[in-house]
Amino acid sequence: MCNSKKIYFMLPLLLGVLIFRVIAQTGENSSVSKTGDTTSLGLSGSASVSLEALESFDKNVASARAAYGKELKIEPMDAGVKITKKAVIFQPENEGAEYVLSGYFKGQIINRKKNTVLKLKDAYLENTVGLPPVYGEAKTELSCAADSVNYVVSTGKSQDKVAAIQCRKNLVLGGSGTLFVKGGVYHGIKADGVKIKGKGCFVLQGTKHGAAVNCNTFTVEEGKDFTACLMNSKNGIKADEAIKIASGNFILYKDGTGLKVDAVNNGEENGILLTGGTISSIETGKLYSANKNRFTNTGARLLDQLPAGNPAGNETSAGLQAGNSTILPAGGADGN
Repeated sequence: MCNSKKIYFMLPLLLGVLIFRVIAQTGENSSVSKTGDTTSLGLSGSASVSLEALESFDKNVASARAAYGKELKIEPMDAGVKITKKAVIFQPENEGAEYVLSGYFKGQIINRKKNTVLKLKDAYLENTVGLPPVYGEAKTELSCAADSVNYVVSTGKSQDKVAAIQCRKNLVLGGSGTLFVKGGVYHGIKADGVKIKGKGCFVLQGTKHGAAVNCNTFTVEEGKDFTACLMNSKNGIKADEAIKIASGNFILYKDGTGLKVDAVNNGEENGILLTGGTISSIETGKLYSANKNRFTNTGARLLDQLPAGNPAGNETSAGLQAGNSTILPAGGADGN
């Protein structure tokens, strides 16, 4: 029999505890189980993991590596897939092709065909020489299969602002599994436009110089039920034009600024627009920054978690209700 592990991230928030569950399960047909060591899929040890787990994020990402074996399995293996020593290139004949990736690969996964879906099913993809482990030359969808736990990890040095997941065009992040992204070079995710959908759990980390997500536009439409933790970065989401969030659960954990827009064009479509969802700021300096205060909240629930002396969380007194409000983290606009 193969091992099954449930991992719970418990992040205390206002009036209760927001719990998102990550179910890491390897079955008899899973390529991850080939190693015979499936005792560590991510945050090993106790089945109940609190905020301390995020503190040891880098260590947990590294220790998870051994559970994914030494081979990458691709289904289907058709004429649209080309494998080299350092890269797997997807260039199917038709748009919308879907490939399932399982196991381990060190190098680059490159998509060259518009709307290709790369579904991760217990996959660990890494690059250690300063290049993006996942790179889209065309619009790409990265999806996590149900009950799977996946990693995309970039390390090394580069003169460029490299991301772990990087697309020249648009990126769609979805599925109902779990994805850990460590952007150890600069950004976690970088693309022209970024859209998140599905019911998965996404833990995204950039660097103190970069962003967990860097893009021109960031969009979440109505009716999405995912949880995204944007952590340990200069900016949680940094957009050049617009951030539009209508649903989803966001956790901004130890970022310099949670949501940042540097819109040069002051048109109505630019800035930060929140119409739904829940956004929790935990030990983040500023919740938002936008040119000319182009910030509008008409329906999002905004929560502020204090780092000490208030373990149950707190909703600050200034501007956290719905409406055209200014949002202040604990201590003021600069978080002091």
